[in-house]
Amino acid sequence: MVDLHSKIHSSTLVAQGAGINPATLRGYYSRGKFRALGEAAEQNARQEQEKGGQPARYNARGAMHVALAVELIRYGFDGEQAFNDAAVILIGDEQRHPGGCFRPNYGPTLFIYARGQENHEDAIWIAHEEEFNKYIASKVRKAVSFLSINLTVLEQRVFSALGLSGNSWDDLPDTDGDDTGVLIRE
Repeated sequence: MVDLHSKIHSSTLVAQGAGINPATLRGYYSRGKFRALGEAAEQNARQEQEKGGQPARYNARGAMHVALAVELIRYGFDGEQAFNDAAVILIGDEQRHPGGCFRPNYGPTLFIYARGQENHEDAIWIAHEEEFNKYIASKVRKAVSFLSINLTVLEQRVFSALGLSGNSWDDLPDTDGDDTGVLIRE
């Protein structure tokens, strides 16, 4: 059985899942664009910054968070903004594990970023295909543009790199992790 919460995956595998070189991932941490999440991680981060700045191990949620942040950087987001905006993936609900996708019967899981107009905040949310189609008129039509990233495909790439191919979030134990303190904007 795969453990969702144990930080057992190396930064090399996480970088591979994100489609970047491990040195690039180290650079995001050392320049302060990415940071460790969770109370224990923040305490250790102070010590890790002196050694190079990145966590030594990641859990599956952390790997998905990094991969989504890297995708946003590819679309022109600043590294720090990408890391903060990608943190929305760490919030789960009754239909989706934190860091994971919706069950396959919902269709693809999408990360949506809609840029706000004038004084309106940007909208960031995760939706399955049906929900996206239902709410596209109310949220996205007010935006000049929006970005959609297929998290289902991203998850397959990350799971493959981590050696978790053939597993799904539903196979993982449902226990509390330590990833807290994320910034979500809507």
